[in-house]
Amino acid sequence: MWSVFAQRNLVGTGAAGREIPASIVQAVVSPEMPDFQCWRCAARPGARLWNRDNWQDDPLNVQHSSADWLKGSLKNNVHERPRFLRSLGLDVPNIEMSRFYSGRHKKKRPVRHYVPTSIPDSNIKLILSELCAMDTCPQNAQDGDNLPDVFDGITDDTLLCEACLGQMVTSRLWRWWARKKKAFPEEAIKANCKEGYDCPKQDCDSVHASLYNHACVSVKEKEEAEVEAILSDHGVPFVVNSNHGS
Repeated sequence: MWSVFAQRNLVGTGAAGREIPASIVQAVVSPEMPDFQCWRCAARPGARLWNRDNWQDDPLNVQHSSADWLKGSLKNNVHERPRFLRSLGLDVPNIEMSRFYSGRHKKKRPVRHYVPTSIPDSNIKLILSELCAMDTCPQNAQDGDNLPDVFDGITDDTLLCEACLGQMVTSRLWRWWARKKKAFPEEAIKANCKEGYDCPKQDCDSVHASLYNHACVSVKEKEEAEVEAILSDHGVPFVVNSNHGS
């Protein structure tokens, strides 16, 4: 950073009257700017804040790891992960299945052959904009359930720190994909897997992975959400003891 200032003659005795270029973003914000903070957690610079004005810098490395932000085990689904990446314009071959033996038990494991390519910057900004604008209320039976959304009300102008932006992407990208893949007629008619994006079979059983929709919540999570809604209406707190996929 010192060299940047030195190149512009902003240091030294003769620099007092010069202005810092607009391209250099301040990392320290005065208390008189209360809105310049993360919308979710109120973090302020030094934690860098993100919105559509700087998404081209790819804050979450989405350009190279987009599918890894899908929720739970959906990110490793042997059927949906390649289809998800192809929908973004990437040339990704199908995952091949190999067999190996452990004692008398025959098992399967996926052999992944992902092409190391990247998503165009324009697509990253488009995806993040669509996630911010998403109506998280279910659009149909396959779309899931009306789960609580802590990012309700954000727009692409909303400032989020990197951690909160990551939480937003993880909480919404699976639903974004669930809606986008309806463009494939065979996907639109699939029944939901009862274990949803937490299903342990989807990363190793290609038949199961392709037969059911896994971009959905599990039956258990659905039931918990329904109980939580009922208790909330009566002012009773609801505590979940298990962790769902992230």
